[in-house]
Amino acid sequence: MKKGNYFAMQKLKDIIKTYSIVINKVLKYLFSLLICIIIIIPSLFYVENHAQAEICLREAKNIQLAMKILAVKYYGVDRNIYIPNTQYGVMEDTVNEILDLSGAVGEITLVSWNSEERIPGKFYYLTDKFLVIYEYDVDAKEPTWTIYNTRQVMKLGK
Repeated sequence: MKKGNYFAMQKLKDIIKTYSIVINKVLKYLFSLLICIIIIIPSLFYVENHAQAEICLREAKNIQLAMKILAVKYYGVDRNIYIPNTQYGVMEDTVNEILDLSGAVGEITLVSWNSEERIPGKFYYLTDKFLVIYEYDVDAKEPTWTIYNTRQVMKLGK
């Protein structure tokens, strides 16, 4: 083999070795980036969803407080807050007052009223993304809160 060819082959081997090191580093970087994306993006979605659920729960608690306040107000004018057999369990003006006092924007349905304690027995608070169910436990004398995500799973038809 000629001396010039030997140096050219050696130089070519050095270039290939350098490129393979660079390619390995780039592949390691891309793999690390992919792993980070796989871990971080779902975590961010979880945190965002949890934060929105917390906001919805806070609105529902404000609704409960607004109902208590209106119950005292209505008691003074000899009016009931709970009207069974109506669409929302309360009169339309009462729904508007509750929404104004609480700052909530969803749909409220009062299912039952605890007359002894003058508090809601059970109500639903529905927003675009969540359903909050409030229920007062008479035995434990404390409320229970259940939050559901209402995302659409399937759509059939037109």
